Amino acid sequence: MMNVAALCKLGGKLGYPLVVKGVYYGAIVAHNEADAVAAFHKFVAQWGLPIIGQKFIAGEEYNVSGLGDGKGNMAGAVAMRKTMLTDKGKGWCGVAIKNPELLAITESIIGSVRWRGPLEVEILRDAHSGTYYVIEINPRFPAWIYLSAGAGLNLPYLAVRLALGLPLPHPLPDYRAGTMFVRISLDQIADLSTFEKLSSVGVLCPAQENRIRSAGKDRP
Repeated sequence: MMNVAALCKLGGKLGYPLVVKGVYYGAIVAHNEADAVAAFHKFVAQWGLPIIGQKFIAGEEYNVSGLGDGKGNMAGAVAMRKTMLTDKGKGWCGVAIKNPELLAITESIIGSVRWRGPLEVEILRDAHSGTYYVIEINPRFPAWIYLSAGAGLNLPYLAVRLALGLPLPHPLPDYRAGTMFVRISLDQIADLSTFEKLSSVGVLCPAQENRIRSAGKDRP
């Protein structure tokens, strides 16, 4: 949507709560028109137009990371259930699951557009009806992609083989349901002089620093 009026009209049609999204990132659940207008202006300031509005559905969130071969076939996929979310709705903890419906949805999307390369499909299961809704498709691997390797189906490895024109393993290894990930933050201890060098030069290794300085001298 390109203006506030269109968003308010959508809110009147779908009702509240309404999910308002930025064109590149971020989502806010608006509980009334005032919330929706505030979210509109926030995302316009951050990312510009357009703004996305979606009906709010209470339920459980799932993600599928998939890989298409460009011929309409799904070269591999791993489904994950989010078990912990950040304030922006991003998965902070999740577990690999076996769910034929989620994989079928992803395979259908890949087949319909003959997708080549990685993608992520975000799906919501309505808590009342049990219906699955595709809420977002991203043309890349997700941040949690290392879970695929940890569960036994290394999707980035398969993507590299596709890019190089190499055959994929047949049959593909099956991934292990129940494998989970937890995202953590770490305190990195360093000397202040090290941080200053990283901030000013952009590297820590002296050899890299010398190469950067030499490259700068060679520029016309």
